[in-house]
Amino acid sequence: MVFDNVASTVSVEDDLASTKQFLKQLNNIKADISQLKSAKESGGRTTRTDKKICYNCGRPCHFSRDCRAHR
Repeated sequence: MVFDNVASTVSVEDDLASTKQFLKQLNNIKADISQLKSAKESGGRTTRTDKKICYNCGRPCHFSRDCRAHR
């Protein structure tokens, strides 16, 4: 049926959006790890700026509970 194909397409699109969001978050984590490694190698302390990262959309400056993006 046509409706089965539509539901399947929507599911694939949702999966793709979730995967893209996950990859953005993973890249943010990798950047944080890289920053910590370089600080450790230089012997300096890391100064954590007020870096709020949303786990919903991956953008800075807010937490997921305050996110306006579609979940």
